[in-house]
Amino acid sequence: MRIARFLPPGARLVTLEMNHHYAQVAKQILGHAGVDAQLSPSPSSVPQSCTQGEEPVGGATHSSQRRWRLQEALIYTTLHCLQLPLQLFSRTPQNPLAASTPKPPEETAGRQQTKRSSTCKVDLLVGTSSALIPQLKKKFDLDKFDLVFIDHWKTSYLPDTKLLEECGLLASGTVLLADNVTCPGAPDYLQYVRNSPRYKSLYFPSQLEYLQVEDGMEKSIFLG
Repeated sequence: MRIARFLPPGARLVTLEMNHHYAQVAKQILGHAGVDAQLSPSPSSVPQSCTQGEEPVGGATHSSQRRWRLQEALIYTTLHCLQLPLQLFSRTPQNPLAASTPKPPEETAGRQQTKRSSTCKVDLLVGTSSALIPQLKKKFDLDKFDLVFIDHWKTSYLPDTKLLEECGLLASGTVLLADNVTCPGAPDYLQYVRNSPRYKSLYFPSQLEYLQVEDGMEKSIFLG
């Protein structure tokens, strides 16, 4: 929603969500904010490829990814359990009287109408990234991305990036912004974008959201 807010009128934002119920909630939130959101169900849940004859990922790899995803979930849960008490007692209390003066109803309605008419279009695609990425060009009428925000299972960062390359969805100058590359981490992705001649990468240190835990984002520009 925050990305959509700053995009120019006529721009298109495509987001992937594998859980249909979560996608429904996202659509309602976007609609409440005045953003035009279209929900598209997944045409297939089976991983596909843009090249012919490529075999699907083997069972051993899937099992390894599931184990890492469980470890990733445990890392997040443990960090939140350890840091939550500190956060609760270290927050600065907010002054409820410091809120800005409400605008007249007519002015507020006018601004909301302007925002609704100038926001970009958001496509919520339901399904796995490995199944949807190969279909983006033909089925969803996409050419190339200007920006790709990567923030899902960390084990999928690298294979999905290679799939975007394979499907011709990255143009020279496309920006890949990968979150949580330090915690829980995506070491294979970082090794790839930092050593590939096809990318120019820069690391931005940060902290894990809501916690005092070291984290960071990797900005990678696709050079072609």
